[in-house]
Amino acid sequence: MDTLANVRTDLDALSTSFSDRTDDDILVQDDTGTHYQSSYTYFYVPKTNPDRNSANDDAGLGAFLRLGQYSDVEQTLPNDTEIRNYYPNKYVDLEGANAPARAGGAGGAKGILLSCDGRILIRSHQEMLVETNSYHHRVSGDHELDVSDTVTVTAGKTIKKQASDGQIILKTGSGAAKDEGTNAKAIILDADGGAADLVENVKTATRNVGGNDYKVTKGATHSWTEGTTTSFYWGAQCSVSAGANFFMSMGADCFVKPFLVVSLTSFSVAATGISLGVTGFNISATERNLDLISMEMQVKGVSAETEAAAARLTQIESNIANCAVETQNIKARTSSIETSMGNVKSDLSFLIFFA
Repeated sequence: MDTLANVRTDLDALSTSFSDRTDDDILVQDDTGTHYQSSYTYFYVPKTNPDRNSANDDAGLGAFLRLGQYSDVEQTLPNDTEIRNYYPNKYVDLEGANAPARAGGAGGAKGILLSCDGRILIRSHQEMLVETNSYHHRVSGDHELDVSDTVTVTAGKTIKKQASDGQIILKTGSGAAKDEGTNAKAIILDADGGAADLVENVKTATRNVGGNDYKVTKGATHSWTEGTTTSFYWGAQCSVSAGANFFMSMGADCFVKPFLVVSLTSFSVAATGISLGVTGFNISATERNLDLISMEMQVKGVSAETEAAAARLTQIESNIANCAVETQNIKARTSSIETSMGNVKSDLSFLIFFA
């Protein structure tokens, strides 16, 4: 009995001694990750399940949650491969060998590290709010975003979309909505309400417009084409210009019109060095015509001019002032001169003029 009493006394004393201790030696429990008076706390599940008595922190990553600054588990990671198992590759690329020591944050801040070799599943039946100073998101495989309502992306500066090896597809509407045209949704590109620019830099541009095409340009339009331009119009064309037009061709031009051509011009000026025309049938009605041509060559198969009425009015006015004519010994003899002016006939025979 005395022996048992002595043992109990010793145990009570030891318990009292432990309760008075506040240093890390008693508060830190091995293999629990619960460091109450350190700068971190973690929960660790090893990759394998060894014997309970031999489990330690180097059994590989299964699941790891650390709160605070970097832990002894991170401090003892043996190589870059193990470091990248715990940390994102982007972070390791930025920090290099200092990744574990700086994992908590700058200036001694306390962070959260969550890593595992399996799935991370998050399910919320209400809102989920994430706010951070800087954000990096990387997916090694496919990334799918499925939203049943509106998606709004707002950036204070540039929004950049890039596909390094693939296409970028913008698509709205499909199926019956597209065929019926009642529920079809539009794609709108708005550059600051029309005050900013739209820049396109492509190799080949293809536009398929199933309906009408409208274009409104309030400024100048400039076009530079170094290749051949081919246009086909299967409908009527109407072009109205309220200003002047200038056309210059450095090569030969060919215009073929198998049907009617109607041209209305108030005033026309043409300067032609050499003109060659081949006309099968020509009908012209000209009110006033003035042609100043250095050289003209026309080859016509058939030329016909039909005039319902032709009238020529010529007004001749001669003013002679201070004119003196002196003629001596001039004899002029004219015989058999016949002049026909309508129904007037004049016969001047044997008419001699003497001066």
